[in-house]
Amino acid sequence: MSEPLFLYGPLCHAGLRLEVLGEEYSVAAATLDGHRLGRVQGGQLPAVVPAGAAEAGDVPGLLVEGLDDAGRARADFFAAVLGYTRSGGSTIASRSRR
Repeated sequence: MSEPLFLYGPLCHAGLRLEVLGEEYSVAAATLDGHRLGRVQGGQLPAVVPAGAAEAGDVPGLLVEGLDDAGRARADFFAAVLGYTRSGGSTIASRSRR
């Protein structure tokens, strides 16, 4: 099993998440501290970006736990189709089971 994966946006919808990941995984409501939804330069879709010092920043989403290699590969493929890449090292502020 791999590290938990933070999801936001459309993948918080249970039906789409099931289609993309291929099976149900344990999810918990989560907040990503120190970030906000914005746009990456040249990008058209919303993206999680670091919040500036003068900005409040928390991104609501889901934390997926127990994700196996196949599920992570499917999530990465879905993200790549939309032009996203996964990054790590952020702090998850809070979690509550769903």
